[in-house]
Amino acid sequence: MFDLFTEGALKTMGLARGEADRLRHDYVGAEHILLALPDADVCAASLLSALGISRERLRAAVENEVAPGTLRTRPNQIPFTQEAKEVLESAMAASQAGQSACVKTMDLVLGMVGAARPTSPACRALTTLGLRDVSTVRSAILQLEL
Repeated sequence: MFDLFTEGALKTMGLARGEADRLRHDYVGAEHILLALPDADVCAASLLSALGISRERLRAAVENEVAPGTLRTRPNQIPFTQEAKEVLESAMAASQAGQSACVKTMDLVLGMVGAARPTSPACRALTTLGLRDVSTVRSAILQLEL
């Protein structure tokens, strides 16, 4: 799956694992991917900024939704949750819809907004930030690409 990811999207996934570790979680969820986005790629950071979302607001919104875990040792492979997998699949679909051969960080943002489950920490954080409308995100992406 990750062979179709750009360098920025791959960096996002590595940083998401780091966020899971920092929060002492034994899984990588959509919330960890969300936390990783602004630090992984200038385009993702610019998009979030254009949508009025700073790194600090994003981190506060997500951390308000998740409690630190109890993971004491780092496993070699922290598994992705089903929701995180759905976000990645949605990002791949967004990439294909945009006629791109690669999944970019912008696609991850679209995947996050489109696939996060309503009861998930990532979705609740996105709702808090006012970012639940895929068309708003697409419009912001188009504005940045002009």
